[in-house]
Amino acid sequence: RRDRYMEPPASSSASDAASTSAWSPEAADEIDEWNPDRGSFAQHALAGSFAGFAEHSVMFPVDTVKTMMQARPQHCTLPLAAHRGGQTAVLAAAPLTPIDVAARLWRNHGGMRLWRGVQTMFIGCIPAHGAYFTI
Repeated sequence: RRDRYMEPPASSSASDAASTSAWSPEAADEIDEWNPDRGSFAQHALAGSFAGFAEHSVMFPVDTVKTMMQARPQHCTLPLAAHRGGQTAVLAAAPLTPIDVAARLWRNHGGMRLWRGVQTMFIGCIPAHGAYFTI
């Protein structure tokens, strides 16, 4: 396993030598690799599954809004109107912000609309994130 790691760079000064003295392949193992001494396979898999669940639960509404803005650009505008003499004329269309789109979804379909379909995402992300934490 030690051949996977590059040797630390050769130091050119005393301060560089002091900064590289803490480098070791064992220290690199603590950063990159799963160590069975720090938890079982099941603990790491469970931690990864919870991390994936939390991440996708928080980011799914953001992705829903982004997708709505990309898929329906004609619905993502607000008319800018001018009132003159009792008549309204549409001057132009201003793009909706992500907050405008989220508010429309919430108002028209309820708050759970932002998470519609997240269950399908969990089918794939929970095992995938569990695997990421154990490798």
